[in-house]
Amino acid sequence: YYEPLLNGSLVKTEKFKYPIYEKPDDLLIIDLGLAYPELKKYKLRGKIQDDKVVPYEVREDFDSKEHHNIEVICYVDSKIDRFILEIQGSGRVKLQDETIINVGYAEQNGRAYYPIGRALIQNNEITRKDMSLQAIRKWCEDNPLKVDELFNLNQSKIFFVKNNKTATGSLNIPLVAKRNLAVDTKFIPLGFPVFINTTNPITNNKINQLMVSADTGGAIKGKIRADFFWGNGEEAKQNAGKMAQKGKLIIFIPKDLSKKSRWLSDTSKYLKVKENP
Repeated sequence: YYEPLLNGSLVKTEKFKYPIYEKPDDLLIIDLGLAYPELKKYKLRGKIQDDKVVPYEVREDFDSKEHHNIEVICYVDSKIDRFILEIQGSGRVKLQDETIINVGYAEQNGRAYYPIGRALIQNNEITRKDMSLQAIRKWCEDNPLKVDELFNLNQSKIFFVKNNKTATGSLNIPLVAKRNLAVDTKFIPLGFPVFINTTNPITNNKINQLMVSADTGGAIKGKIRADFFWGNGEEAKQNAGKMAQKGKLIIFIPKDLSKKSRWLSDTSKYLKVKENP
């Protein structure tokens, strides 16, 4: 993944009409583990309606009308770029006076993430071997009347916060290009050193280097998945858009982390653990 650059305005105009929303004031985040310890890994997101907690609106509800009760950070000129920003989780917006503002992930509406590329493959719009972010963008540009229908398959809606930092991961520190990974914390804890063996998606050159697990994401699920942070700029955009490489991850586990630890016992059936002096 990468940090995209969008064109925007602090004022809504005919050109800049797609809002980037802040976290809604009425969005509830309920830690189910407080009432049910067996559900401590789960959180419920919703809002109160008629004295009941109900699911929050889906993407289509946000894109079909403007929510005046939710603060807008800025407006951008492309619904495609805005959707890509949500997938990447953070980015930069260049205003008309050339000022750059940083927007980072704040929250999401509680709806499950759905990869729209899957639908394009299933509908024979793009072949699996040709699938990339660039291919999705081209399809959207070639099929403007079908874009909303495609995007709304992903009911997840991301809310942002304006901040002074560049792309910031789940550890709340700025991400470092080509040195940070986004992972599923059920299999790889945050902050762990991870040695990666893979290849560059464009040059096919080998990538063998030490990285740090510093981020998470709604689409990053499972022991076989990690996302490589490429940074910002055109090269990062091209590499991130095409990267679907196979690879190998070697997790370095501190010796003082007991084998009886909850994480290690839960993941031992997936990991090959080798102890070194």
